[in-house]
Amino acid sequence: MATQVIERQRISESVSAARNGVGILDRNGALAVVFITLLAALLRIHSVGSKSFWLDEGMSVEYARLPWGVFLRTLWSREANMAAYYVMLRYWLMMGRSDGFVRELSVLFSVATIPFVYALGRRLFDRQTGLVAAFLLAINAYHIRYAQEARGYALVVFLCVLASWLFVRNLQQPLSARWGAYAASCAVAVYSHFYAGLVIVAHLASLAARPWKDLPKKEIARNFIWFTCLTAPIAIFVFRTGPEPISWIMPVQPNVLLRLGVEFSGNYGELLLILVVLAIGSASLAAQRAYLKKDGADQVWSYLFLFSWLFVPLAIVLAASVLRPLFFTRFLNPCLPALMLLVASGVLSVRPRMLGWLLLSAVSIFSVLGTAAYYNSDFDVSRPDWRAAADFVFAKAHPGDSIFFYHDNGQPPFDFYRWQRNPPPVWPKSLNPSYATEDSGMEYSMIPGTSVRAAKPEGDRVWLVLLFSPGPDGLPDKTATKVRDWFAAGRHRVEVHRPDPIGIVLFENDSPRPNANNVVAR
Repeated sequence: MATQVIERQRISESVSAARNGVGILDRNGALAVVFITLLAALLRIHSVGSKSFWLDEGMSVEYARLPWGVFLRTLWSREANMAAYYVMLRYWLMMGRSDGFVRELSVLFSVATIPFVYALGRRLFDRQTGLVAAFLLAINAYHIRYAQEARGYALVVFLCVLASWLFVRNLQQPLSARWGAYAASCAVAVYSHFYAGLVIVAHLASLAARPWKDLPKKEIARNFIWFTCLTAPIAIFVFRTGPEPISWIMPVQPNVLLRLGVEFSGNYGELLLILVVLAIGSASLAAQRAYLKKDGADQVWSYLFLFSWLFVPLAIVLAASVLRPLFFTRFLNPCLPALMLLVASGVLSVRPRMLGWLLLSAVSIFSVLGTAAYYNSDFDVSRPDWRAAADFVFAKAHPGDSIFFYHDNGQPPFDFYRWQRNPPPVWPKSLNPSYATEDSGMEYSMIPGTSVRAAKPEGDRVWLVLLFSPGPDGLPDKTATKVRDWFAAGRHRVEVHRPDPIGIVLFENDSPRPNANNVVAR
């Protein structure tokens, strides 16, 4: 009996290999995949260093630059999320410091995702679906936007696609399954971003659509025991810190699903979203047709696997947000490849076929336009020009100056741009609480102005860095105005610079003390 089961599995693997290809690339599709991957690389490298670092990117570099002892304590006390990315970034920074080079670590992972999306689409459906899905992801503005950010989102998407490919491969070819590799990729994905764990839940949910007797139950159980052991430190971290690290997430807004759909679709508004929804509807009809066929069980599971990957994490986050806000669009980045795979399968299932190609052409054109729009301006983040602000201070700072940041987490971009320069320019003494010492680790106040009373300006000149944002009444932030007035007491303004929405004001004592050091740094 056991011999017969093994023989059936071997025959099944042979059929699966013949239909889907046993490797990541097959001979006939290799050239097309190489072309699409090169296209993806060009789109992600283009203008990669043109935009200023923003707060989160500055924090990534500051974490990665900490001494090992402080770095490990910081991860354990507050920043375990994206730990895998921070470790990789530490070594990446040894090779370069420019804005573009730092971001190119994310570019590498984003480009590497493309051939794996092809491989996954080929295993689930066919070569054509894999190629279309890889192409749509290559030109997707949302995927490109996070390929050009010094954060861990491109890494976690790559790892989730890799884990999904391994999961499908292991189920299709049980005799040559690599469950250990699957467990390891899942664990590293969760260390790259905690929300990757929701994709693993989606994998498990999809198993409900497969015959119970055909599942490698022992291997799956052993795999998740290993996964649990590997990620135990994360569970301890979450239990110990509670919701405090994500306390800044706002409650879910009524239009949150529309905004997510528009951004995931490719940054071309509701029109592109409508086309994407039509493609997903076509995929749903194709899944229904496969369900009615006697030999369509594998095809049905392929669709259910993708729907589970796309919607199970979203449903869990929305349900949990009733108790504690957890919904943040970029945290659901790992679901984007599932959307592109569903769109690809949907447009290819449209009949007559000409309509499907017209739908694919429209989606592709609007995706390219959305990407072009992204190069001109961001669509999901406010990015003040910290680079210009830092250059202004560096050009005019004197030895002995002080500086205070209204938002504590405004300091990392300044520190990053100072670190870039060799030799470092004159840097005013920060009046904000220390955030990178052997004792304190990295800590930032998310509440503006909380540390202003602790700030003790030294010397004759003090710089004030504000972020002006109107309140609900449309008037300037009253707290920012009070902070400015507090620093202005007994001083007069010397310089004002405003690369909107940043405001930089230099105050000097009304009766400056003679100081031989008060000369412009050359």
